[in-house]
Amino acid sequence: MATEEYNDYLQCMPLTLEERVEELEKKFIELMRKSASVETRNRKWQETFGLSREDDEGFSEMVRLGQEYRRSLSSQDGRADS
Repeated sequence: MATEEYNDYLQCMPLTLEERVEELEKKFIELMRKSASVETRNRKWQETFGLSREDDEGFSEMVRLGQEYRRSLSSQDGRADS
């Protein structure tokens, strides 16, 4: 949190301990919701591109072809496999 935002927060901060705890709980819940949506979004990219299962024959073939391609490039350049 930026210093200016933190100072604004302190000025608006509730006075009683109960009110402060309630505000912290609300902010915690908000952060948990945001975190959950990011985790869900990060997992779904694989499904978007059809990469949701490693036991999928298409996925396995894609990996195999990619490895073959990289090997062919490294043998042309005289580099080790990557």
